[in-house]
Amino acid sequence: MPVLFKLFQDNRANSATKGKFYARALVTGVKDLNALSKEIAHATTVTEADCLAVLKELSNVMVSRLQDGYRIVLPDIGSFKIGLRTKPADTAAAFNAAKNVSGYRLNFVPAFSVQGSGKGSRRLYRAFEGIRIEQTPVNNVSKTPATKPAEGEGA
Repeated sequence: MPVLFKLFQDNRANSATKGKFYARALVTGVKDLNALSKEIAHATTVTEADCLAVLKELSNVMVSRLQDGYRIVLPDIGSFKIGLRTKPADTAAAFNAAKNVSGYRLNFVPAFSVQGSGKGSRRLYRAFEGIRIEQTPVNNVSKTPATKPAEGEGA
């Protein structure tokens, strides 16, 4: 199934690209651990319950290790680490974590391979290998108001 996209027009008042059109990928659904467990079980000899148990424990271990300061690397998926949002301090001595750290984020770098070398090299992301994209069908609705069928006529 392709990744669907929809066109959007830049309507920001002060934008240099005001009026231009851009594509945005659409999310067509959600897959939770249960759904992933079923898919993995169908593709392997492992039971759905075993898959679910491993995936749940993976999420628990990842959270613990991320909070311990580790980078988590999942081959062919990518790596995860905790990042900080901070406010600046005038000096290193003036930096106070309670005062200057304003939030956290989860940094993700997708798995990739490098094609070529030097200035012309490119990152090829595993998640994009063989990807297909397609514009979502446009609903050609008439601009004239809909009329109700007369009594006794089918809709």
